[in-house]
Amino acid sequence: MEYLSTLTQSLKPQAWATVGRTLLTKMIAEFLYEEILQPDVIETQGDFTHYQLSLPEGIAYRFQAKSRLFDSYQVRPDSLRRWDGSQWAAATNPLQFVLDIHTAVGMTAETTAHLIKELSNTLLADAHIQTAKAARQTDLTATDYAHLEGEMEGHPWITFNKGRIGFGYDDYLKHAPERQEPVNLFWIAVRRDRAQFQCISTLAYDTLIREELGADFAQFTAVLEARSLDPANYYFCPVQDWQWHNTLI
Repeated sequence: MEYLSTLTQSLKPQAWATVGRTLLTKMIAEFLYEEILQPDVIETQGDFTHYQLSLPEGIAYRFQAKSRLFDSYQVRPDSLRRWDGSQWAAATNPLQFVLDIHTAVGMTAETTAHLIKELSNTLLADAHIQTAKAARQTDLTATDYAHLEGEMEGHPWITFNKGRIGFGYDDYLKHAPERQEPVNLFWIAVRRDRAQFQCISTLAYDTLIREELGADFAQFTAVLEARSLDPANYYFCPVQDWQWHNTLI
């Protein structure tokens, strides 16, 4: 089965529980800030307050959090508990959390399904990121810009930060920044009456494209001339293969 070895390397039970708990903690903290959740206060001990969020069908969540600047919250991951109607257990499943809260916060079934899709993609990426981090040591101060982008783990507050709607797993493995896979762009010629070129005042299209293509510029021009086309009527444009297959075609 294609990609099975890659999947089994990252999707181990402990890793899945860890990234799930981390994302659930982040969701609760952000939803408190956005006032989507309004839990009851059980008690306050020191800097942390104990909360209970009671939901329909007898479901409830308990957690500890403390207030931070700008009305934000720090939630303790190890304090998350879910009541299923008969017992309390550690809460590590953000997808179950969405199902549990969706009627209470007024989400439609369609919105809930879409959010679960984006959260599932985010969890999948987080599991791969955790596996990669465990396998390498990176000095961020000595990392170039492109690879530094590949070390980023998503938006610090937005919970479905790697939803990547339209990506299959093959697209994820090839194109997600954290995968740090080399990509060779191919080029197309676009008629100038079908496109626009924008740049800063100190740059021009001809300067930019000749610096980028170097000796290949003459080869690209020759392709157009062989088709009896005037190169002056075209822009040369780099294209990433996902863009080509999913948009430009």
